[in-house]
Amino acid sequence: MPGDELRHCSGYVATLTPEEDKHLTHTAKRDFSVMYSTSRQASCLFLGPARFVNHDCNPNVKVRHAARSHARRRCTNGIRTHAVVVGR
Repeated sequence: MPGDELRHCSGYVATLTPEEDKHLTHTAKRDFSVMYSTSRQASCLFLGPARFVNHDCNPNVKVRHAARSHARRRCTNGIRTHAVVVGR
C-alpha cells in the first residue's frame, strides 16, 4: 500500500573517503553497491538488503532516511506479489 514501509528492505549508508572511492570504483572488481549521494555530495557504500533495489525512472519505492546512516524504503504505490521493487 502507498506509504507502507518495506521493513525487510532497509540498509545502511557509509560515506566513502576519496581514497576508498578510488579503490572501489577504479579496480577491475567494481562493487555494485557504491552509489553517489547528491545529499552528501560523496560516494557511499550501500549495505543491507536495500542495495538490491533496482533503479527506474518510475519508482514504486522511495528512500526514507531514518538516521544519518540508516535508509528505509517506503512504497509510493501498490506493489503486487512477485513484482520488482524499483527506486530512484
